[in-house]
Amino acid sequence: MAVKSGSWLIKQMRSRGGHASEYADVVTGMVTNVNPVTIQIQANVLLTGPLIELGRHVTKYHTEINGADAEVDESLKIGDTVAMIREDGGQKFYVFEKVGD
Repeated sequence: MAVKSGSWLIKQMRSRGGHASEYADVVTGMVTNVNPVTIQIQANVLLTGPLIELGRHVTKYHTEINGADAEVDESLKIGDTVAMIREDGGQKFYVFEKVGD
């Protein structure tokens, strides 16, 4: 009998133990500073420095458009809301996208 992947995943997570806060999760935050990047995720929790890793689509980068090199600037600005993956254990946050506008 085949085991459904969702059931298998839940069983694996339960067998691991620990609290839900120890697992990877998607969270949102607001940029409060850009140099260095600082992101507020709760009323009293600020992320900065080595806790943050920026994905390509929240930075300035070069790409090819219609055969020509183009610079795309999607750098974070104060007030931006961002989506992040909180890595397992909560020791690193990967910022992968701006949310909203």
